[in-house]
Amino acid sequence: MNFNWDYCQLNSEEILAEGLYHLFNSESKTPCHNSGNYLILHAGIPYYIGEGEDISKRLKTQFTTKGSTFYKNYIEYCSKLNQKELLNIEEFQVRFIETNMGRKEIEEFGIVNLPTILNKFQKEKRQKKEFTGICEHWNDIQNNNTNLFLEGEDLFFNQIPIPWDEAIIPVSPGLYRVLDVDKQLIYIGESSDINARYTTHSKDTYFSALRRHIATDILGFELISKRKLTKENDDSVNKYLGQCSIDYMRVPFGRYEFEKFLIKKHLPTLNRKDNK
Repeated sequence: MNFNWDYCQLNSEEILAEGLYHLFNSESKTPCHNSGNYLILHAGIPYYIGEGEDISKRLKTQFTTKGSTFYKNYIEYCSKLNQKELLNIEEFQVRFIETNMGRKEIEEFGIVNLPTILNKFQKEKRQKKEFTGICEHWNDIQNNNTNLFLEGEDLFFNQIPIPWDEAIIPVSPGLYRVLDVDKQLIYIGESSDINARYTTHSKDTYFSALRRHIATDILGFELISKRKLTKENDDSVNKYLGQCSIDYMRVPFGRYEFEKFLIKKHLPTLNRKDNK
């Protein structure tokens, strides 16, 4: 293996370009129940790109008219163009690949670089990049993702956490971890913009799972309408966070899978998803 964690993060655009090439040129086969990416096309034109932990289950939903995101977007798109004749959902084709590392980034990268006209979100998460050839690492990375996560874990956990109120978090995709006043790990999170996520955690309980879990699981408060707190309880959460510390890592490639790997291994107190 002639690459490492740092190589993957520094060369994420080239790696994603190769992954997108594999997806676009994949051969039709029966969808598997593993994690991966899918591309929905018609007549060779890409319309929608997505990702999922269970490709077979996700595609079954996408090709059920009632639950399909892409087909609903297609109908809205045609309506805006005053297009009367619509394709039936069965007329679209699918290509997919199994992805053990980087499936969210492949989706973001494909939305910008294919581009796909039916994806409504994630349109500015990646830069446009001209792909000039095939690099050599995509398959090796997918087969050695666990070793890469172990290397990333060492780098992440060897950093010194910063007091919550003193943190300056960059605008970047990545991971962050939160430690309580006793330096015990209580939460691991990921975001395409860790600066924005840190800002949300600092003040907005409605959109912050971390704040809600601190309120209910640690401070014993009850939520109002499932997502809100009284002002007094909100102030108590702010006080609690002010005693915490935070650390972050830029992760342009593989943040979904890296977060899941770390949560399953370290079982942070306030992570409910994947904390089993």
